[in-house]
Amino acid sequence: MLENWYSPTCGTHWAQIRMPAGWEARVEMSTQTARDCEPMDCQTLNHAMTPPLWTNMLFAVNQPTVALAYVKLPTGEVKKLEASTAGP
Repeated sequence: MLENWYSPTCGTHWAQIRMPAGWEARVEMSTQTARDCEPMDCQTLNHAMTPPLWTNMLFAVNQPTVALAYVKLPTGEVKKLEASTAGP
C-alpha cells in the first residue's frame, strides 16, 4: 500500500509504502514545480529494509503531489502504484 502524506505545519510531503518483507520498490515524489529526485537516483527500497518505509520529505506548500511506486513482486513482475494529494 502506498500513501502520500502532507504536513501543513511544515509544508512538506512524503510517501509511505507498506509491503511484505523481501519485496523491492522504487518511490518518486513530485509536484508540477518540484521533484524529490531525478529518475536515475530516486529512493530505492530493498529487501534488507523493514517495512513500512518512508521517502524523503519534499517541500511544496499547498501544492498537489504525486507519489509513484514501482514494486517488484516475488514473481519478477513490476506493479506501478500511485497516490496523490489534493491541491489547495
